[in-house]
Amino acid sequence: MHANNNHYEYLPHNKFFATEIATNHNVVAVVHPVIKKLKRFRKLRKEVIMNGLLYTSMRFLGQFYGWNYEEDMQSNEQAYFGHAEESYQKLDKALIRHILDVNDLESIRELQSLKPDVVACLGGPIYRKSFIQSFPLVLNYHSGLSRFIMEPPRSDLLLQMGIHISVEVH
Repeated sequence: MHANNNHYEYLPHNKFFATEIATNHNVVAVVHPVIKKLKRFRKLRKEVIMNGLLYTSMRFLGQFYGWNYEEDMQSNEQAYFGHAEESYQKLDKALIRHILDVNDLESIRELQSLKPDVVACLGGPIYRKSFIQSFPLVLNYHSGLSRFIMEPPRSDLLLQMGIHISVEVH
């Protein structure tokens, strides 16, 4: 099901992901699920379900340690992905699609009609079995906790809050 794309802004890391894949591979579509605005409690509940209690607690408790999540995210996104907007604007506009729900049968059929070999996702909703089994390969990348430890002050903040994280890159 298509959605009106006039009122939605996608984050720089979404645009970076899309352009990197489109630049290096034969892409048949860039699909953006539309994010619905939720009431405060439903938004908090969804955040806990999608990101976990640790992530949600860090956002909430961080404000008492002088951490403004929104400012840091915006600053980090600009620092790492600031160039993504320009690259994204160069994509063939016919590739870009906006849908209400990737798990919707109509959306799945539309994507299947494109005959993709691989569906690469950047986070998003919980992908239902019907979605996953509709394609030869579905890859889902999401950043997890890495966005909190992009710079030393954030790891110091986590330690102050009593959260110890070990990160290994292979």
